[in-house]
Amino acid sequence: MIFVDTSAWFAASVPSEANYSAARNFLAAADPKQLITTDYVLDEYLTLLKVRGETKRVSDLARKILEQRVCRLVVEKSDVQKAFVMLERHRDRDWSFTIA
Repeated sequence: MIFVDTSAWFAASVPSEANYSAARNFLAAADPKQLITTDYVLDEYLTLLKVRGETKRVSDLARKILEQRVCRLVVEKSDVQKAFVMLERHRDRDWSFTIA
């Protein structure tokens, strides 16, 4: 198992990040069954995207994480899913994922 933290998800999402290529390549080559993250990391990742003005990137990788296509998500999934839907619906609001 490999724990994937916020910095890796963020780097893999934002092309201007210094480690973008390395993070993308790692995730592309990794076995999703071997990667693990938590709801707290997903929360921090989505909040970081929003704070850094990367709201257009909020849905892409986050949806894959929620669907467990890129890793195993350790979480009470229904609560996170509800918050994610709220965040998507209210992009115009100044909410963090935690508040949603």
